[in-house]
Amino acid sequence: MKALIYRPGPPLEESISCFWLSEDCRASTSKERVLPTGTLSLVINLCGT
Repeated sequence: MKALIYRPGPPLEESISCFWLSEDCRASTSKERVLPTGTLSLVINLCGT
């Protein structure tokens, strides 16, 4: 899976570390297993599936 990562400039850089985009809308697994980081991740599906 290829992803495009963008780091915003001021004033967003104070609250947002990065935006990223992946054009692959299929999940490779049904569950994602990661350790907690204390950060928020917002996922928006634009594929319509």
